[in-house]
Amino acid sequence: MIDELETDDILEAVAQQAGMQRQDVSLVADLLFREMHKRQYETETDDYLCSRLRFDLSEFAWIHLYQFLVLCQLRSSHTRDAEDLIGNSIVQLQYLGGKSQWRKYFIEMTNWKMSSKYGRDTGLYS
Repeated sequence: MIDELETDDILEAVAQQAGMQRQDVSLVADLLFREMHKRQYETETDDYLCSRLRFDLSEFAWIHLYQFLVLCQLRSSHTRDAEDLIGNSIVQLQYLGGKSQWRKYFIEMTNWKMSSKYGRDTGLYS
C-alpha cells in the first residue's frame, strides 16, 4: 500500500512516491492525458476505456482510472441514481474479468474514506 504523504500537490505526491522530480511527473501526466484524449477522440469504438485502454495500462493504473471516473459520475450525476451507477460499474467489472480479477486492487482502498459531503463516512470498498 502506498503511504499518505504530507502534500496536497498531487504531482508532488506522485513524484515523492516514484522517487522522481515533480517536473518529470508533470511532463508524463501531460503526455499521457493528451494521448488518452486524442485516442478517445479518434477511436472508432464507443468504449475506448474498456476496449483498448484497459490493455494499454497496467491493471493497477486502469482500475484506479476506472474507479476515479465512476466516482466523478457519482458526484456530478443529477439525472441518474447513484445505485444505478454503482450497479453498472459492478456489471462492467464482472464482464471484464469478475470480482477475483479486480478485488486485489480494492484491498488498498478499504481504508479510504469518502467525503461525508457525499453521504458516506465509511470506506466505499470495505
